[in-house]
Amino acid sequence: MDRMLGPAEAGDEDARAATRERVLDATSDYQYRTAVELLVALSTVVSGGVDEGLRRPTAVLDTVQPAFRTHEIVAAARRVSSAVPVEQRERPEAGDLREMLAIEQKA
Repeated sequence: MDRMLGPAEAGDEDARAATRERVLDATSDYQYRTAVELLVALSTVVSGGVDEGLRRPTAVLDTVQPAFRTHEIVAAARRVSSAVPVEQRERPEAGDLREMLAIEQKA
């Protein structure tokens, strides 16, 4: 997973896509598969696709029951939220993700 974080944070779509495929081919574990999808969202946000990058983590988190949202999964979603440029943090999609993460913090 750490190998994917660097390309995702840099917005390197090609490196991120190659790493994503390797991880998804290597495991069926929901935690890793979910974290990979969240890192895809991070890469999308960093590359300028804020709306699309914010919709993905909300949809991904919706597929995982709250009891199974591990620290790694929630941390990856928080990275996406933190990557949103300040001037775009009032978008509805950003609010949806913040709301979901606030619920996680209370749980």
